Amino acid sequence: MDVPLWLGLIVVGWLGIKLVRPPLWLVVVLILAATSSPTAS
Repeated sequence: MDVPLWLGLIVVGWLGIKLVRPPLWLVVVLILAATSSPTAS
């Protein structure tokens, strides 16, 4: 499977949000943490 990592993360995140329905602020915090993290590729 030659799926880009960011595309996989988007799909997993979308499914997780759709199924789990976490609070919106938690989603925003996780996205900000993931994008600002120096280890993110």
